[in-house]
Amino acid sequence: MSKKSPTKSKSKRKGRNSFEDKVLKDVASKIVDFFYETEEYAYTLQRTYLADISIPKLKRVIEVKGHFPLEDRNKMEAVIRQNPGTKFFLLFQADNYLAKRSNSVKGKLNKVKKTKGKVTKKDKEKIYGRRKKYSDWCKDRGIEYAIGEKVPMEWLE
Repeated sequence: MSKKSPTKSKSKRKGRNSFEDKVLKDVASKIVDFFYETEEYAYTLQRTYLADISIPKLKRVIEVKGHFPLEDRNKMEAVIRQNPGTKFFLLFQADNYLAKRSNSVKGKLNKVKKTKGKVTKKDKEKIYGRRKKYSDWCKDRGIEYAIGEKVPMEWLE
């Protein structure tokens, strides 16, 4: 458990949404002093991971990915972190972008389109930010990866 610096809360304290605002106001009317979002609690979820290709003799694992959604990225990060004695490699079918257009992004694009009449490349960059690819995700974490159907020979040596 770690603590953030305590901030006393009264009814003026804002929550993350209107429901929290109402609850905070209610608690403030009943308790002299309380703290809002100051205590953090660590937790872990126990799961198992079934490797696509295991090479026990070399203590290596090759994970073959077509799609690489957020859930899989989080899983791979946890598996790699919790198994430091094993070397993990990711082989992607293609170097796709991490995220597709979400409804909120589409809404922002539509708003720009209505206001300006068209969406420029600069508008898209402002809304999307720099879109990362699977390879960028691996590079950011120091994970070896390859793109295509062929396993690099050095992964097998």
